[in-house]
Amino acid sequence: MSSTARILLIVFGSLIGLLVLAFVVVQVSVLRMAGKAQDPATIKRVAAEFGTFAVPAGYRETFAMDMLISRTLVISRKPPARNSDQFTILLMKMQLPRVPSGSNQVKDQSSSMDNGLRKTLFCKRSSNLRAEAVHAKIGTIHIHRILCEDSGLETATAVFSSNGGLISVGASGRKEAFDMKALRGLLASFR
Repeated sequence: MSSTARILLIVFGSLIGLLVLAFVVVQVSVLRMAGKAQDPATIKRVAAEFGTFAVPAGYRETFAMDMLISRTLVISRKPPARNSDQFTILLMKMQLPRVPSGSNQVKDQSSSMDNGLRKTLFCKRSSNLRAEAVHAKIGTIHIHRILCEDSGLETATAVFSSNGGLISVGASGRKEAFDMKALRGLLASFR
């Protein structure tokens, strides 16, 4: 075997070894992160990062992730609802300097979320439902609602600043299971 072929074989063998190692490391990291995401201590710690709020009656914090500059918290019915009855609230927090709730950055983020939801739900026919404002101790929070007529899914989004970051709230569920009262209560409870 020539020295060039031997060198190429070593290089490609090393690259394949590194790829396999990277794949294993990613798999272990994802499994570890998923395991921690449902750990009650992790959920409690991440929920505290969002500030003070009250989980609506009949709901619980079910999932949390803490990444470099963002936090994610999922609130769902307890006990977990049947698939056809699912309604979920997703909170995401980005660590940013204090941003006033009426600022252009908040409005841009809200508009971006609405457009993203339409694409994610593959809505060909969607309609905006009446927008509304919820008054909380941190200020007025505006909720934007969309009904995807193709699938019967309703979504709502809200963006506001609290506790040193920009918080995006998304709620989704089938039209008949959509719990606007729970979402309003959650947003109104933010301090």
